[in-house]
Amino acid sequence: MKFTALAGVLSVAFFLSACGDEITEVTNTGMSSVAAYKDLAKCGDKNEGELVFVKDSGAVYLCSGKEWNDINGSDGKNGVGCTSKSVEGGVKITCGDSEPVMIKNGISADDDACKITSDKDGVVTFECGDKTTKLYKAICDTTPYDPEIQFCYEKKLYDLYGDDDDPTSEPTYDCSVSDGVKVVYPTKGETFKIGQKVTVVYGSAVDGSGYRFLFKKNEDDAGKDLTGGSEGLIGKGDGKTCYEYEVVLDAKKVTETSTGIIRVVPYEKTNKGANSAEFTVKK
Repeated sequence: MKFTALAGVLSVAFFLSACGDEITEVTNTGMSSVAAYKDLAKCGDKNEGELVFVKDSGAVYLCSGKEWNDINGSDGKNGVGCTSKSVEGGVKITCGDSEPVMIKNGISADDDACKITSDKDGVVTFECGDKTTKLYKAICDTTPYDPEIQFCYEKKLYDLYGDDDDPTSEPTYDCSVSDGVKVVYPTKGETFKIGQKVTVVYGSAVDGSGYRFLFKKNEDDAGKDLTGGSEGLIGKGDGKTCYEYEVVLDAKKVTETSTGIIRVVPYEKTNKGANSAEFTVKK
């Protein structure tokens, strides 16, 4: 993933991706800082792979190919691609074929040196002199995360279990219910567009001839039927299996809202229905 700048009043942020292979042993340690770009030393073979923080612009530069490259990228898109990995005592950063650089935790004897002050939830905060910079290991939609413990799938974060780090793995839901219906997807905070297809995931302990799938613009709305008849599971639900049914957020029945709900209602036993969590619908 290429670095991208997130402008802030008091801090500069850029992204790193930690999805690559294990980084080799570090031979360069620390990241120095200079007051301005003009203070950068000549980039050559001796300092190839060096990372330097430039205070006046809040940018990090990499010496590569005998020239200084802006890691952040002037337009937030064209920065040099780098990877990172949390290790004991700090964070290793490697850019292209350059040797890794390690930014250390804690206090440095050099007031201008960069040092880690926090490494949590995919966000590494470090100080370079009197400036604070945040390093984002990876971003899922708008949320930072650590790829070593989570993965992003369709703009949602899921925990990694064991060695399974396949980002196409299906999310795991708890559909257990002892009576009636339980709707586990859509989940709270989801965002959909009018006309989009949505796979509703639900559990059921009801015995019947199917279900109605209603869109409600809020909790008090009576709702509009997205199916027009009995659909989904026919027969008795076992109270533990996750069943799925795909609906379309039809423009004739769905409106923009920040409190949208899908209600799954047994066709005969309507009092056993249940709502999903609230989600947002946009045009």
